[in-house]
Amino acid sequence: MTFAQDWQRRWPRCRPIGHELRACARATWVRFHSLPVSRRYPEDEADVVELLHRHDTILDDLVAASADERVVVITCAWSDGPTPVPRDAATQALRPDAAWVMSVEESVGSWTHLHAETLAWRRGELAGLLRAVACDAAGGVIVADADLTWLYHPYDGGGDVIAASALQRDRLRTTYRDWLSAHPEGL
Repeated sequence: MTFAQDWQRRWPRCRPIGHELRACARATWVRFHSLPVSRRYPEDEADVVELLHRHDTILDDLVAASADERVVVITCAWSDGPTPVPRDAATQALRPDAAWVMSVEESVGSWTHLHAETLAWRRGELAGLLRAVACDAAGGVIVADADLTWLYHPYDGGGDVIAASALQRDRLRTTYRDWLSAHPEGL
C-alpha cells in the first residue's frame, strides 16, 4: 500500500494536515505544552532543553505502547499547485531522507506536499526538527507509529496527540497533567 492508502484506511475523516487533526479526531485528542506556564517560544537554552525533553517523553510513551519501534516522520512543502515541490533547505537538511508521498489541496490554490521517512525511534533523533518547529522555522510536521495508529503534531508551543484510543489519551493526560493547558478546552 502507499502512504496515501494507509492514511485513508486509518484516518478516513482526517487529512494529513497537522493543524486540522485536532478537529477531525477530537475524541482522542490531547494537547501538551512544551514550556512551563504555557509559554510559546523558548527564551534560552534551558527552555530548549525542557521542550525537547517534553516532546521526547511524549514520543517515548507513544512508541512504547506501539507494536513497532519505528516512526514515520512527515515534513511538508507548500505551493500553489499540485505538482510536488522540494521542501525548504533547512527542513531538507534536517530530514534529508524523506521522500514525497502525497499532495493535498488545503484550500483553493494552496497545496501541501508531504514528504515522509520511516526510522527506528531513538530519543533525540528529532531534536533538530523539533527545535525548528518550536522556533517557528518548520511547520506541518507529523510523527506517527509505522501503522499510523497514533499521531503527534508538534507546533510552536507544544504538541497535539491523536491517541490510538480514548483510554490511551486519558492515560497520557493523567501521566503528563502538569503539561496540560489550563484552558477549559485544552487549547
